[in-house]
Amino acid sequence: MTDSSQATPDPLNKREGRCPACGQPIQELIEGCCALCGHRIEQPDVTSIDKTPYAQGRENNKRAWLDMCQWVYRAGKNRLAHLALSRPSNASLRFSRINILLFTVAVGWFVFTNTGWHSVMSGPAATGKSAEPCGKGWIPLFDQTSSSTLNASSGVRVTELWWNPALAICNSLAATIVAIIICFVLLGILIRGSRKKLNEESGGIHRIQCAIQYSTAWMQFLVLAVFIGSFREATVIFKALGWSATSTAIFDVPAVLVGITGLLMWWFWLIRLGDTSPRDVRSRTNRFFIINVPIWTFLLAGGAIYGFWFSMPHLAAILGLTW
Repeated sequence: MTDSSQATPDPLNKREGRCPACGQPIQELIEGCCALCGHRIEQPDVTSIDKTPYAQGRENNKRAWLDMCQWVYRAGKNRLAHLALSRPSNASLRFSRINILLFTVAVGWFVFTNTGWHSVMSGPAATGKSAEPCGKGWIPLFDQTSSSTLNASSGVRVTELWWNPALAICNSLAATIVAIIICFVLLGILIRGSRKKLNEESGGIHRIQCAIQYSTAWMQFLVLAVFIGSFREATVIFKALGWSATSTAIFDVPAVLVGITGLLMWWFWLIRLGDTSPRDVRSRTNRFFIINVPIWTFLLAGGAIYGFWFSMPHLAAILGLTW
């Protein structure tokens, strides 16, 4: 006789379907096995606790954020395989939240420095916009009416430069909130999608989740790109002062290059991470990272950027901050 005291059924492990060995309905599992015939239904969990430099640094009350970023950047095949088998922890969750926070703060700073500006133009090719604001909150910064030099190429000169700090703050807060939502939604889609592709048959539902959280280290490239782009409005100030006719391309080009580099490196890193999956699920995991990741990234980011820039004038009108 079998001693029922040796294995206590886990009521939380109830499953639907039938056992492939005995053909009986599966009502509960005992240590991953059919309670009637003992046939193993689930593979044992092969994942391990988080032992990354950041997790160990947190345990020892040491700062290891920068070390963890470098650890992720330099990850080879063996390190990726180890990271893929690490279970998500408070350290990995905290690490991802710090990176998302840094990115969203950078986005807010970018919007703050690049919105709320208005240049008053004069010359034959200037538009017929009002030279005085009708909304509230506008502050005149420069008045170069008498000394501005005519731009020979466009027939326009900048005579005044105005800034609306209230409008810049409102746009910055809105952009920060949108960026936070998009980042967490995208991270959730990646975690949920990878877990669905791997499922419990691959040896644990927590496989790769920890690695995806640590992959947010690549967001620092985006932080740098956004920070570089935050200086693009300085060229408008230079033009208003008559100091230089510098194009915004001196900031736009490096910002775009750094941002694209960070996104591509992150994407390749995830593809390499998918290669560490068990052979029976590797192809579908790779397809998820190769196809779904760029699609969801561009859909969410592109939709957020388009929606934000489309709604900014309406927000200014509602608040009475239009020019």
